[in-house]
Amino acid sequence: MVRLVYQILIGKASMLFFTQNNIEIEYHSETGIIEVRWIKILQEEHLCTMWEEILKCIAKYNINYLLFDASHLDYIPFLHHERTTLIFQTELPITPLKKIAIILSEKVPNLLKIENLFRRYTHLNSPNLEFKLFHHHYEALDWLLEFTKY
Repeated sequence: MVRLVYQILIGKASMLFFTQNNIEIEYHSETGIIEVRWIKILQEEHLCTMWEEILKCIAKYNINYLLFDASHLDYIPFLHHERTTLIFQTELPITPLKKIAIILSEKVPNLLKIENLFRRYTHLNSPNLEFKLFHHHYEALDWLLEFTKY
């Protein structure tokens, strides 16, 4: 039943906002979610482009929820990226963003480092912005849309 609800909500009115270099940013108007997917490790320049497009989409559609789906990766190398740090310090705090969910494979060896880094980013710079790490897409959607309390 829950999956049917998601298929209706997510599939009903979604639009591919940006696609380039194995990155896709999809806007789901029914839920106010932007979903960011990539399937390969990103080079620094592509990571910068991804953040620029995310910020454009947040501004254009007044986005409250951001879902990163990196579930196809076995390793995430960019833990302390300058542009990401700057975005969390200066740009995300002035957006309407309320929640960030990240979906990662359980195989990712630096899961705890990633989780701690994002918690520190959000706690120090955007105390009203919630962050949570997930291993499954539907769990992340549950949390973003508050179908289930975690």
